Amino acid sequence: MNSLQAQVIRGSRVQEHVEDDVRTLLGLELCFDDGSWLTLRCAVDGLSLEVEPQPMRWIDVPERGHIEVHGHHQLCRVLRPGTMLTREQPLLGAGQHTVGVALATQQDDIYVFNWCGGLHFARELPPEILPPPILQVRA
Repeated sequence: MNSLQAQVIRGSRVQEHVEDDVRTLLGLELCFDDGSWLTLRCAVDGLSLEVEPQPMRWIDVPERGHIEVHGHHQLCRVLRPGTMLTREQPLLGAGQHTVGVALATQQDDIYVFNWCGGLHFARELPPEILPPPILQVRA
């Protein structure tokens, strides 16, 4: 992952799977003032997090439900335009797979992570996502 230090968010949107009014967050796309991109998505293995320096790409049409891409998710309100990222740290699981990313802004630390095949975020890293052995934060 390239350093996101001092990057200013120009826009964000999410990708959600919607089935029977249940929404599962699948991906987050951030666009920065310098024209670069960062997309965080759940990997096919259901455990890892894909981190890509490009816009969100379309995924296969689900067997049930539908996919929505929009910018009115709570995570988009947290990582809104004008927010500056001051640092990022990949979060590594037991197999040295990236399972999440810690994003520091001027106001908060935000943790975006894959948990049970869905993308989640929190202001504090929930202890229950720690796979054995303990999740490691890589500088």
